[in-house]
Order: sequence, then C-alpha cells, then structure tokens
Amino acid sequence: RGSHTTDLRKRIEDDAHRDERMSQTTTVTARPVVRQTFRTATGDRLVPCVLDKTIEAKALIPEAHLTATAPTTIAFPGRSGPFTTVKETFLACVLIRVPAAPDAPATVLTGGLAQSHPLDATGT
Repeated sequence: RGSHTTDLRKRIEDDAHRDERMSQTTTVTARPVVRQTFRTATGDRLVPCVLDKTIEAKALIPEAHLTATAPTTIAFPGRSGPFTTVKETFLACVLIRVPAAPDAPATVLTGGLAQSHPLDATGT
C-alpha cells in the first residue's frame, strides 16, 4: 500500500490499455532467496528483496503485430519483429521498510521495479 505502489500500478495498467489490439500482462515474483533483515534505530526492519518482473505483450487480432523498439529487447531475440508475442524478463532489487507497529503498512523505499535490469526477451 502507498503512493509508490499506486503510481506504479496505474502506469502498468495505462500501458496495458493503450491499444485495444494488444494485451499486456506484468507479473512480479520474489526470488526464493534467504532474506536478511536490518533493524533501524526506530525498531523498523529493512528488507532487501530480489524480484523477477515479466512483461508479456500479445497481439489480439490477426492483422496487428508488435515491434520491439528498445535496444535490449531487440538484442535478445536477434530481430526487431514483427511479432505476435513479446515476453521480456527483468531483474529488480527493492528495499522495503516494515514498521515496528504491527498494523502499519510496509513501504517500498527504492523503485527497483521501475529501474529493473533486462535479463531476457523472446518474440514469436
């Protein structure tokens, strides 16, 4: 909960609804790693997380197609398109502050999802 999550979700939803001829799905999952937490002077905990972010775009009508424009996306599949499906995988690191108060919401302190690093892309 919070403005960072709300703003990020709105940007993702706006991107996904930009064109009725395509769909876009974004999935974020935490990597199964041992998480070390750090306690602050106020009793809050800082939790670093490593996340996988996958964005899959699909053309919804036969005459529509997708073209990869980002240099990293083009480099992974080896061509710029046209595609009917493009799937990109990213790595993101975020830092979450978990308050000492039991009912207080956690806060994402770093915008690792917005500055994620490309790992892979495929296109068909």
